[in-house]
Amino acid sequence: MILENQLESLIPQEAHDAIVYNIGNTNTSVKIDLSNERIDKKFVHKNRVENVLIAHPIVLSEEKKIYRTKIIADLNHTFFFDHSLGHLPGMLLLEAARQFGTTISHLYFNAPFDAQFILHDLSSRFTAGVNSVDDAFIDILITDIKMKNDKLRKMSGIGYVHQNGQVVGKIGSSWSIIPGRVLEHLTKFH
Repeated sequence: MILENQLESLIPQEAHDAIVYNIGNTNTSVKIDLSNERIDKKFVHKNRVENVLIAHPIVLSEEKKIYRTKIIADLNHTFFFDHSLGHLPGMLLLEAARQFGTTISHLYFNAPFDAQFILHDLSSRFTAGVNSVDDAFIDILITDIKMKNDKLRKMSGIGYVHQNGQVVGKIGSSWSIIPGRVLEHLTKFH
């Protein structure tokens, strides 16, 4: 159970909409249903489908740039579940958030597939675990978008991990999207 002061530190007022958007709201007439099917591996820059950790995301608010995905965890994954756990490991949650940001860049902001993604920072804070039985989700609020020549070049976001209507963690990140031809040119000088 999250104490009120812990919740306030996880959810600053300006980002509150990102995680309360239909979480645990049984009175809503809008049904938000996310598939248990993994998104295509090309969106998360993986070669093996078993390393894809998210479902196809949905748009919660186009205006506010809020998106949601379901975490897809294979409890037999040889890396993430190398020892017995009753919860999803933090590293799995961080990788799921990274995959989510990459996917959003491609699906909703037209980042080209030949681009390289450079992770600048990644921070997290959890106040409870995510059990391995119930569905878990990440909502992300895109907080900053930088364009150059009408092309996406940098994004930042705050993700909220939630399960059973409770926010259990916050993950912040920023990343650059470098076109393949630019990266190739830059590497010639190093």
